[in-house]
Amino acid sequence: ENFYTVPTEGTLTSFRQHIEQFPLVDRPELFGLDNNADIVFQSQETNRLMFDILSIQPRLISQGGKTSAASLAMSMAKRVLESLPMPLNIVDAHESLFKPNEHGVINSLSTVLSQEIVRYNKLLSVIRTSLLELEKAIKGLVVMSANLENMFASIVNNQVPEIWSKKSFASILPLENWIKDLKERFDVTHKWLVNGQPTVFWISGFYFPQGFLTAVLQNHARKYNVPIDTLSFHFEVIEIPHNHIAESPSDGVYIHGLFIEGARWDKEEHALAEPLTGAMYAEFPVLHLLPKQNHQFDASDYICPIYRTPDRAGSLTTTGHSTNFI
Repeated sequence: ENFYTVPTEGTLTSFRQHIEQFPLVDRPELFGLDNNADIVFQSQETNRLMFDILSIQPRLISQGGKTSAASLAMSMAKRVLESLPMPLNIVDAHESLFKPNEHGVINSLSTVLSQEIVRYNKLLSVIRTSLLELEKAIKGLVVMSANLENMFASIVNNQVPEIWSKKSFASILPLENWIKDLKERFDVTHKWLVNGQPTVFWISGFYFPQGFLTAVLQNHARKYNVPIDTLSFHFEVIEIPHNHIAESPSDGVYIHGLFIEGARWDKEEHALAEPLTGAMYAEFPVLHLLPKQNHQFDASDYICPIYRTPDRAGSLTTTGHSTNFI
């Protein structure tokens, strides 16, 4: 039924009656949005409500045999400390990674790897040091500072402590899932270090994906002796699972780990299609990033922005890059 019509004529009473027929909640279609938009909105409202409830709940009282906040924080701290991997060491690198080519130049992607290792090692150090301090503060061995108190509250509420997020990769995950994601990212980086360059890169696992993309262009520029500022990416969809691809491309790189919101990839039509009802995000197939000189996009190409997290917002860093937009 089309409620949103304008009566051509009538009295004030008839106009009011017509307006009263409008639904109390506007449908997403009215704004040109998919039905999934309403699901996303309701989920966000629920998350905000739960966050507010958690932020005001009492944390210092333990009654009826229930676990106290201090016990929860202590238990979580011990679990995280026991599961934290040891720092990565460049000494363990595969021989092919940092071997100079015939021109005495190291692969730019290996430089990206070394930078990623530094960032992950710093994050692991912050997590380990702060958790040890928190354990001492809970036991009363040291003073509970403001930072430790904020960290304590975050852990109890299953949120990533601010002291960690400042050194962390971009993420909106709750603490438990964030820890799992950290381990997975660390494992992928470790495999790259000890086994050599992967066939398909997990783009979502990078601290700084812009640096990775620049390194791909730099390798191509050195290989063909062309100015890097004349290069840009041409994108080809590879409809093969990333774990079934055995060889790297001769030029460019394969990447996986992208998700698309508000659409999906139709393998039968080989094109973007409307999303399935209830599917907020759809995994995108493997992409071949192929650097081309003076490349011009076709008029039929869809220019889709890419963000590190679903939050379509970010701020510019001192390097001129966004903290979220890629």
